[in-house]
Amino acid sequence: TQEAPVKEKHARRIILGTHHEKGAFTFWSYAIGLPLPSSAILSWKFCHVLHKVLRDGHPNVLQDCQRYRSNIRETGDLWGHLHDRYGQLVSIYTRLLLTKISFHTKHPEFPPALEVSDEVLEKTAGTDVNNIFQLTVELFDYLDCELKLSESVFRQLNTSMAVSQMSAVQCRLAPLIQVIQDCSHLYHYAVKLMFKLHSCLPADTLQGHRDRFHEQFRSLKNFFKKASDMLYFKRLIQIPRLPESPPNFLRASALAEHVKPVVVIPEEAPEDEEPENLIEISTASTTEPQVGAWGWDWYPGMVGDRDAQIESLKKEVDMLRAEMEKIKLEVKPGRGAASVGEQGGFWCCSMETLMGCSRSGVLAPSTVFWGLSQCQDLTPDGGGVEACVTCPLLSRLAVSSRDRVAAGTEGRAFLCISQLLCPNHSQAPG
Repeated sequence: TQEAPVKEKHARRIILGTHHEKGAFTFWSYAIGLPLPSSAILSWKFCHVLHKVLRDGHPNVLQDCQRYRSNIRETGDLWGHLHDRYGQLVSIYTRLLLTKISFHTKHPEFPPALEVSDEVLEKTAGTDVNNIFQLTVELFDYLDCELKLSESVFRQLNTSMAVSQMSAVQCRLAPLIQVIQDCSHLYHYAVKLMFKLHSCLPADTLQGHRDRFHEQFRSLKNFFKKASDMLYFKRLIQIPRLPESPPNFLRASALAEHVKPVVVIPEEAPEDEEPENLIEISTASTTEPQVGAWGWDWYPGMVGDRDAQIESLKKEVDMLRAEMEKIKLEVKPGRGAASVGEQGGFWCCSMETLMGCSRSGVLAPSTVFWGLSQCQDLTPDGGGVEACVTCPLLSRLAVSSRDRVAAGTEGRAFLCISQLLCPNHSQAPG
């Protein structure tokens, strides 16, 4: 995997894909097959894309990601135990993603993009001081994870070599755009809740909260300043400036002086849409997972590829149907099992194809039923499928059909097929 940032147009297609299917099922069906344990850079890019998908994807993405928390945790634990520079970043990034998923699952009022009005924030916090206190702590924990990732990235960049236009440097810096977006909202909500807490509790009780906030304020201000000075960020994001000193929570009127930090993402310039290879095939081994230059390209042609696959399978079934008719005309009564046996290999392949099409939903059950029914006249002496010893697939199908009745529609379909092909062995129970 190249040490280069994720291509924005590819990430955008993935995000649009989650809105198209109203979830992240396809995203995760591909993601769990990525060779993350073998590449720290690929794992870093995966975390970046997942962060973008959580923020900008369909609302159902959060629920889908919740199901794969263990996969995210395992990736972080693996790289956390290895002495790899990217691996250490991956370990920190996965902790941030897990914190993000947990927070937004617990507080659905906050979308993963963290954009809510002050009215929604007030309503979520409520009037119970215990709830306000707990929510503030959770926001601090969330912000800590974001800041730790930014600090770790900058710590790895050698100031004498960290030219932000270098591809390897941009690979590390790219995810910080989402971190900046998250931090601006978390900081604003923390300020609002801290003033709310100070209106309910004595100042001494909240000394620990103030100390923690001041530490985060210094870290966030330093982060924003460093990022603002980098040419890479200048063309991608407008970073807000924080005040010189943190808000004075002991003075209630200071709330009116607070200005919400606003992050602005400039309009993207039209990208070159010339054809390109989304999957590297020049040097990749045919036995290794094929991943693109940005890590993993799966969504751009997904819909078109599926349509082409369906069309190909339908053509194959048409071919099999014609072949069945041809064989039925060639097989004459009395030729015996030996003649039919010559077609045994063909039938096994044909039936495997038909049943695979049925399971994948490409073909309707009636079409598969028709294909299987063509075997009835081809079995020697009308003995049914079990007499055709050269076709063990159909024999197993007939014998097992009686046990599938309780399986619903699929079970009844199997029973109908076996009754047609082997009436002596497919009596329904009861």
